[in-house]
Amino acid sequence: TPVAYTQDDLDKLSAFLNSKLQGVSLVDFRTAIINQLKTEVQFGEGFDDTLQLLLTTLGKKKQERIYVDGTINILEQPEFKQVEKFKLLMSILEEEEKLLNLMNQALQKRGLDIRIGEEINDDTVDDCSIVTATYEVDGRILGAVGVLGPTRMDYAHVVTVVDFVAKCLGGFLSEK
Repeated sequence: TPVAYTQDDLDKLSAFLNSKLQGVSLVDFRTAIINQLKTEVQFGEGFDDTLQLLLTTLGKKKQERIYVDGTINILEQPEFKQVEKFKLLMSILEEEEKLLNLMNQALQKRGLDIRIGEEINDDTVDDCSIVTATYEVDGRILGAVGVLGPTRMDYAHVVTVVDFVAKCLGGFLSEK
Protein backbone atom coordinates (compact mmCIF):
# COMPACT_ATOMS: atom_id res chain seq x y z
CA THR A 1 0.00 0.00 0.00
CA PRO A 2 1.26 3.50 -0.78
CA VAL A 3 2.64 5.48 2.12
CA ALA A 4 1.54 9.08 2.64
CA TYR A 5 4.46 11.27 3.64
CA THR A 6 4.08 14.55 5.45
CA GLN A 7 5.38 17.75 3.91
CA ASP A 8 7.93 17.80 6.74
CA ASP A 9 9.24 14.35 5.65
CA LEU A 10 9.55 15.52 2.06
CA ASP A 11 11.28 18.76 3.08
CA LYS A 12 13.79 16.83 5.23
CA LEU A 13 14.50 14.42 2.37
CA SER A 14 14.91 17.26 -0.12
CA ALA A 15 17.30 19.17 2.17
CA PHE A 16 19.33 16.04 2.86
CA LEU A 17 19.62 15.10 -0.82
CA ASN A 18 20.55 18.64 -1.83
CA SER A 19 23.28 18.86 0.82
CA LYS A 20 24.81 15.44 0.22
CA LEU A 21 24.35 14.54 -3.43
CA GLN A 22 25.52 17.49 -5.45
CA GLY A 23 28.15 16.12 -7.83
CA VAL A 24 27.89 12.56 -6.46
CA SER A 25 27.70 9.65 -8.90
CA LEU A 26 24.97 7.01 -8.66
CA VAL A 27 27.57 4.45 -7.62
CA ASP A 28 28.60 6.58 -4.64
CA PHE A 29 24.96 7.27 -3.87
CA ARG A 30 24.12 3.61 -3.70
CA THR A 31 27.02 2.68 -1.48
CA ALA A 32 27.38 5.53 0.99
CA ILE A 33 24.50 7.93 0.96
CA ILE A 34 21.75 5.38 1.53
CA ASN A 35 23.24 4.40 4.90
CA GLN A 36 23.52 8.04 5.92
CA LEU A 37 19.96 8.62 4.83
CA LYS A 38 18.74 5.83 7.10
CA THR A 39 20.67 6.99 10.16
CA GLU A 40 20.83 10.79 9.91
CA VAL A 41 17.33 11.69 8.81
CA GLN A 42 14.33 10.47 10.78
CA PHE A 43 11.30 9.79 8.62
CA GLY A 44 7.82 8.60 9.33
CA GLU A 45 6.73 4.97 9.26
CA GLY A 46 6.96 3.20 5.91
CA PHE A 47 10.06 5.05 4.72
CA ASP A 48 12.15 1.85 4.77
CA ASP A 49 9.89 0.36 2.08
CA THR A 50 10.28 3.45 -0.07
CA LEU A 51 14.03 3.44 0.50
CA GLN A 52 14.18 -0.23 -0.48
CA LEU A 53 12.28 0.55 -3.69
CA LEU A 54 14.76 3.34 -4.42
CA LEU A 55 17.69 0.98 -3.84
CA THR A 56 16.16 -1.64 -6.11
CA THR A 57 15.57 0.92 -8.84
CA LEU A 58 19.08 2.35 -8.58
CA GLY A 59 20.56 -1.14 -8.38
CA LYS A 60 19.27 -2.07 -11.80
CA LYS A 61 22.13 -2.04 -14.20
CA LYS A 62 21.98 0.64 -16.79
CA GLN A 63 22.26 -0.61 -20.32
CA GLU A 64 25.96 -0.79 -21.02
CA ARG A 65 27.25 -1.92 -24.35
CA ILE A 66 30.76 -2.63 -25.35
CA TYR A 67 32.08 -3.26 -28.83
CA VAL A 68 35.33 -5.11 -29.42
CA ASP A 69 37.11 -5.20 -32.75
CA GLY A 70 40.57 -6.06 -33.98
CA THR A 71 41.29 -8.89 -31.55
CA ILE A 72 42.93 -10.89 -34.33
CA ASN A 73 45.66 -8.22 -34.42
CA ILE A 74 46.78 -9.32 -30.96
CA LEU A 75 48.35 -12.40 -32.50
CA GLU A 76 50.68 -10.19 -34.52
CA GLN A 77 52.25 -8.75 -31.38
CA PRO A 78 55.32 -10.60 -30.07
CA GLU A 79 54.21 -10.13 -26.44
CA PHE A 80 51.22 -12.36 -27.05
CA LYS A 81 52.88 -15.18 -28.96
CA GLN A 82 53.20 -16.97 -25.62
CA VAL A 83 50.02 -18.97 -25.19
CA GLU A 84 49.57 -18.14 -21.49
CA LYS A 85 49.81 -14.37 -22.01
CA PHE A 86 47.47 -14.60 -24.96
CA LYS A 87 44.94 -16.60 -22.93
CA LEU A 88 45.04 -14.06 -20.09
CA LEU A 89 44.37 -11.19 -22.45
CA MET A 90 41.61 -13.07 -24.24
CA SER A 91 39.97 -13.77 -20.89
CA ILE A 92 39.54 -10.03 -20.40
CA LEU A 93 38.22 -9.52 -23.90
CA GLU A 94 35.74 -12.37 -23.51
CA GLU A 95 34.52 -11.42 -20.04
CA GLU A 96 32.43 -8.37 -20.74
CA GLU A 97 32.29 -7.41 -17.06
CA LYS A 98 36.11 -7.10 -16.84
CA LEU A 99 36.25 -5.06 -20.02
CA LEU A 100 33.41 -2.84 -18.82
CA ASN A 101 35.35 -2.29 -15.60
CA LEU A 102 38.39 -1.14 -17.58
CA MET A 103 36.27 1.23 -19.65
CA ASN A 104 34.33 2.49 -16.62
CA GLN A 105 37.63 3.63 -15.15
CA ALA A 106 37.96 5.83 -18.24
CA LEU A 107 34.48 7.24 -17.71
CA GLN A 108 35.54 8.50 -14.28
CA LYS A 109 38.05 10.78 -15.99
CA ARG A 110 36.85 13.30 -18.53
CA GLY A 111 38.81 13.36 -21.79
CA LEU A 112 41.92 11.41 -22.68
CA ASP A 113 43.45 8.84 -20.33
CA ILE A 114 46.56 6.70 -20.74
CA ARG A 115 47.31 3.86 -18.34
CA ILE A 116 50.44 1.78 -18.76
CA GLY A 117 51.06 -1.68 -17.32
CA GLU A 118 50.40 -1.84 -13.59
CA GLU A 119 48.53 1.50 -13.70
CA ILE A 120 45.61 -0.48 -15.16
CA ASN A 121 45.19 -2.32 -11.83
CA ASP A 122 44.60 -5.72 -13.41
CA ASP A 123 47.33 -8.39 -13.28
CA THR A 124 46.14 -9.96 -16.52
CA VAL A 125 47.16 -6.88 -18.51
CA ASP A 126 50.46 -5.89 -16.88
CA ASP A 127 52.10 -6.14 -20.31
CA CYS A 128 49.52 -3.82 -21.83
CA SER A 129 48.52 -0.21 -21.98
CA ILE A 130 45.10 1.26 -22.49
CA VAL A 131 44.42 4.58 -24.16
CA THR A 132 40.88 5.87 -23.72
CA ALA A 133 38.94 9.02 -24.43
CA THR A 134 35.43 9.93 -23.39
CA TYR A 135 32.86 11.34 -25.76
CA GLU A 136 30.12 13.66 -24.65
CA VAL A 137 27.13 15.69 -25.71
CA ASP A 138 26.28 19.00 -24.05
CA GLY A 139 28.91 18.39 -21.36
CA ARG A 140 27.48 14.98 -20.44
CA ILE A 141 29.76 11.96 -20.86
CA LEU A 142 27.98 9.28 -22.89
CA GLY A 143 30.76 6.74 -23.29
CA ALA A 144 34.39 6.08 -24.06
CA VAL A 145 36.50 4.61 -26.83
CA GLY A 146 39.82 2.94 -26.26
CA VAL A 147 42.69 0.84 -27.49
CA LEU A 148 44.19 -1.94 -25.43
CA GLY A 149 47.62 -2.93 -26.70
CA PRO A 150 51.21 -3.73 -25.79
CA THR A 151 53.12 -1.25 -23.62
CA ARG A 152 55.44 -0.56 -26.55
CA MET A 153 52.59 0.69 -28.76
CA ASP A 154 53.00 3.85 -30.84
CA TYR A 155 51.39 6.18 -28.31
CA ALA A 156 51.49 9.26 -30.54
CA HIS A 157 49.49 7.46 -33.22
CA VAL A 158 47.08 5.67 -30.85
CA VAL A 159 46.36 8.81 -28.80
CA THR A 160 45.64 10.78 -31.99
CA VAL A 161 43.28 8.11 -33.34
CA VAL A 162 41.43 7.52 -30.05
CA ASP A 163 40.99 11.25 -29.43
CA PHE A 164 39.80 11.81 -33.02
CA VAL A 165 37.25 8.97 -32.85
CA ALA A 166 35.91 10.21 -29.50
CA LYS A 167 35.49 13.75 -30.85
CA CYS A 168 33.80 12.45 -34.01
CA LEU A 169 31.38 10.35 -31.96
CA GLY A 170 30.55 13.28 -29.72
CA GLY A 171 30.03 15.52 -32.73
CA PHE A 172 27.88 12.96 -34.52
CA LEU A 173 25.71 12.38 -31.46
CA SER A 174 25.34 16.13 -30.92
CA GLU A 175 23.85 16.46 -34.40
CA LYS A 176 21.16 13.85 -33.73
